[in-house]
Amino acid sequence: MIYTLNAYRTNPLIKNKIQHLLHYSFNTNKK
Repeated sequence: MIYTLNAYRTNPLIKNKIQHLLHYSFNTNKK
């Protein structure tokens, strides 16, 4: 868990990927 948080903070690619996944799931849940 700590490693994931560190990677999330330091790696913008992972951050973008997570945000994209959250955005995608949020949009599918809205329909």
